[in-house]
Amino acid sequence: MEKEQLVILGNGFDLALGMKTSYNDFFKWLFTNKKIVTFDKDYSLHESEYPEIIKTNGKNQLVNFWCIYFSMTQKSNGLDWNNVESHIEDVVKTLENCMDYSIIDFLTKNDVVNKSKQTYRQSEFILKLFLRNFIVTKNESIMSILLLQLKQFECFFVEYLNTVFSGNIETHIKYNYTELLKSMGVKPRDGHYDANSTAILNFNYSSLPDFVDSTRNIHGTIANNNIIFGIDSSTIEATSPIYIFTKESRIMHASVVNQGNSQKDILNRYIKTIKFFGHSLAQADYAYFQSIFDYLSIYDNDVTLIFYYGFYFETNKIKLLEYENEIQNLLSVYGKTLDNKDHGKNLMTKMMLENRLQIKLAIGRY
Repeated sequence: MEKEQLVILGNGFDLALGMKTSYNDFFKWLFTNKKIVTFDKDYSLHESEYPEIIKTNGKNQLVNFWCIYFSMTQKSNGLDWNNVESHIEDVVKTLENCMDYSIIDFLTKNDVVNKSKQTYRQSEFILKLFLRNFIVTKNESIMSILLLQLKQFECFFVEYLNTVFSGNIETHIKYNYTELLKSMGVKPRDGHYDANSTAILNFNYSSLPDFVDSTRNIHGTIANNNIIFGIDSSTIEATSPIYIFTKESRIMHASVVNQGNSQKDILNRYIKTIKFFGHSLAQADYAYFQSIFDYLSIYDNDVTLIFYYGFYFETNKIKLLEYENEIQNLLSVYGKTLDNKDHGKNLMTKMMLENRLQIKLAIGRY
């Protein structure tokens, strides 16, 4: 049986189920349970002050560039996961021209980034601080060091998620996620959940046992220990040295490494409804949405987009307005990619007139 609806889930889905999978929760755990090297946030951007600003946390400290970066720039509080990836993108784009430098060249050159901008100065300063203090081998490239540190950062997150979901997946979580999906129109038939008619694109790292055969965890799963963070590829040439940090590149690499884990095909021409829940609709994932919208030709075909939200938005009208704005931004940006520019401009209007653009509250026992 061909899939009739595509359900797209983001981190808000797990949060609605009461799971502590937010960026803030992760960082609290990280700095509480791991001896991560940190530095004084009130630092000066002068190389002469490198030795004085190290903050020691005892012996056997773990060293990770991305932890240091988020800590020093005070970005470890109040961020969603899409913001994390956007800051990773800022750093690698800032350092794009020196990705092929060896560490020794990077440390000795003074013109690797545009120091007229504070963001650039921070990225260069923190990376130099990290390299001077903690990296012994100076022949590796900046690209390889940053990617290796990102993989370590991902491993920290896998370890954290295992503490969150340990013992819960088969009981509390299994019961609750089915109720939430039912409120979105994913209902059982003959006592069994209708995995045959529903495909799920899951941006979370958790699993949905009732939908194993129809779910694609696009960024990996806790169980397979293959989760990734990545940046949007839409503005990055494949020949760029930072393309290796894009989600597409990292997914491709993961598929080569994990050849035994087949990926589910979730798209077909029979899909008439796309449902969203818990996804921030951040630009980092626009490439996925554009591909789906193109494949289903949402301007011409009878495809309905339904954006669900939970009780948190129901009681926080500002957040609901922000969500509506993100929906408008997504469709506006997508409209600009259409060959017929007039169609792009009136995409939202056409879909609303045809009742193919809807925003709904998901009501369920969760």
